Amino acid sequence: MRQRNEYALRVFQKHFQEETRLIHFGPVAPILENVLYALALFRKKEQKTMLEGKDLLLRMIAYQSEKGFFPDAIHLFSHNHYSWKKNILIASTILLVLQEFDRVIDKVSKEKIKYALDRLLLALNPIELDPILSFLFQQLSDQKGPYDLKVTKADDLTLLIVAMNFIRDELTLEAVKSLVEENVGEGLSFY
Repeated sequence: MRQRNEYALRVFQKHFQEETRLIHFGPVAPILENVLYALALFRKKEQKTMLEGKDLLLRMIAYQSEKGFFPDAIHLFSHNHYSWKKNILIASTILLVLQEFDRVIDKVSKEKIKYALDRLLLALNPIELDPILSFLFQQLSDQKGPYDLKVTKADDLTLLIVAMNFIRDELTLEAVKSLVEENVGEGLSFY
């Protein structure tokens, strides 16, 4: 895990702009990538980087719309178009931060972060999502439901692997692991 995190930090550093203290792809400062960078900073487990991660996460949640969604990038804040997939991945990342670093985030910051997550999950609830995104959302929000999971593209596997972090039911977890294993392997479509 540490090696993957160090690799992620190196990749993010290539896109880090000192002036804004954000990840940029050209002139664009994407919200999801900055939230993922915040998680990587937390996972470095140094006091300085954890504080940077917390500050970055708090900066990103400031861009949450009144409806509860996050824009794709900071400059799109005033637009009313949102990527459900990116918002679900943002929710996943925020939940991981809260689960893994609950004890090191101060109470006021934790409340702000939790409030942003709750608003996002509430906003996503009525959205009709494709089956894999819907499954991930159900795992994030502790909802039960029928699952009709079919892997049709590599992106589905990524989302299922993310969902595995949040599955509490052992049978469901085993079913998802099986589905991932069926679709990843030499000679298979997503190898």
